[in-house]
Amino acid sequence: MQAGPVWHQLLGKRRPDALMTWRMYFGAAADYCLPELTADRDGETRAVNRFRALGYRPWYTSPRRVRRPKDVAEVERLARDICDELPVDEELFIQPKCATVKGWKQGPRRSVCTGAHIPLPGGAEPRRRERTKGKRRGRRR
Repeated sequence: MQAGPVWHQLLGKRRPDALMTWRMYFGAAADYCLPELTADRDGETRAVNRFRALGYRPWYTSPRRVRRPKDVAEVERLARDICDELPVDEELFIQPKCATVKGWKQGPRRSVCTGAHIPLPGGAEPRRRERTKGKRRGRRR
């Protein structure tokens, strides 16, 4: 048992420097960034669900890089993938929030792109390619 917390709680004194303090889950999720994605159209702002925008329903079918981006660069890559799915007149903004040992570090809100998805006539949706793991090789015989 560590004497650091006990020293402070029972004796009411500051612990000596030689006694170690106890920290629960120290640095457990320090490699996680929370992507806050918003889309603006004509002054109206709406939140963007990254799983729904990339076509992962339910969310747990998505790859790890979508569920748990590790740094700001992965959040930006994720936002560029979402840009292909946005309508033409929407602008996508990101504001990454990354976990550190000292708490959350919030980055600046900035524009990533404007949408590039042009809807088909009659409201039809384009066919999406099925997502596969890795490269596809030739047929085995």
